[in-house]
Amino acid sequence: MMVELINLFADSLNLTVEPVIIQKQDPELVHVPLIVNGKANGLPKLLANGSVDLIAAPFQVTKSRSNLFSFSEPLYTLSTSMLTHDPISLNSDIWSFFRTYTSETWTVILIALLLQISVCVMIRYFEAKVIRTKHIGVLESAWQMLRLQLMQPEKIYFTSLAGRLSIMIFSLVQCAVLLGVFSSWILTSIIRDAATDVPFESMDNFVKGLMAKKFYMISAEPDTWFFEEVNQSQVFPFKQLRAALERNPLRRVDRTRVALQAVVNDKAVVFMQSDSDTFYTSVKFCNLNRVYQDMPVVTSHLMFRKNWPLAALFNRSIVENKMHVNRILRKYKTLLTKDKPICKTKSLHSSLSIYPYLGLVIICMTIISVSFFILFLENFVHSAKKSLTKIN
Repeated sequence: MMVELINLFADSLNLTVEPVIIQKQDPELVHVPLIVNGKANGLPKLLANGSVDLIAAPFQVTKSRSNLFSFSEPLYTLSTSMLTHDPISLNSDIWSFFRTYTSETWTVILIALLLQISVCVMIRYFEAKVIRTKHIGVLESAWQMLRLQLMQPEKIYFTSLAGRLSIMIFSLVQCAVLLGVFSSWILTSIIRDAATDVPFESMDNFVKGLMAKKFYMISAEPDTWFFEEVNQSQVFPFKQLRAALERNPLRRVDRTRVALQAVVNDKAVVFMQSDSDTFYTSVKFCNLNRVYQDMPVVTSHLMFRKNWPLAALFNRSIVENKMHVNRILRKYKTLLTKDKPICKTKSLHSSLSIYPYLGLVIICMTIISVSFFILFLENFVHSAKKSLTKIN
């Protein structure tokens, strides 16, 4: 894209461009800080030593860069954001039925059931001892409470454990899940889609979370203006971020995909701007959330050799060809996002897929298989008892 833009400007000025090609894997020039100890580093070294007059890449203007280089008129405006992990959506997890309640809530439900069974056992004991009613054992009282919990009709009776297990699973699927958990599933899905869980609501909260090590920052692009400002600026939020990163250091990786996988799988946060490799790679990942709160809007520029005599001509060409620049930007933005699995925002009214049912089916099939195995064992024990009775 930048090559096409520079050719556009050069053609309008009747100039010839003599390219100097740099290998993307060159560790001394690519993805390194642009200024070190007040001196040019990486690609800008070629400007400082006079090897080239401009660099075919977009740059943002900072105070330290302006002291060493000249910059063009703005090429385009871009947004910046922090990329965080978005909690897993209910429609993308086979265990989502059981995630409608937290583990603590499930524990409380189980404790309440056990307490109810205990109370019923004591009441049954009292009725049998004092009122002289028919004695009902602990297991039978427990089964009655389970039937009540799962809305199982009272008239269905099974003596065998296998039969009780099978009817319990049927009641679980038909009643407790489809009527109870399913309604909670819908409510939770709506709430989660409508209000995305953001780990911080402002840059001040982000700095505090970074200081407290609730998350950490990771980057495959440490040469951006953002980290340069963090290292040098004395204004908010860069000064505060510098203090936070001294306590919770920035983790650097070689590849953008590795950084994004850390966001998905770990408590990592990535700085991102809308023309970066991180931005265009992030469209391949699901469950990512872009946080724009308190993030600056910046402009991209060409970087020239300091006091380059043709800089004024290039700036005039940029202003005159603004519409062509926008057309080229749209073309490359479309190409970079084409044929990639972009995760689209789900509609609140979209149909629920079969995927969330799979975990429930696995549980049900497992317990039904166990009930068949128990039925086989009970049949074996019953046959053995009958054989012993006949012998005696």
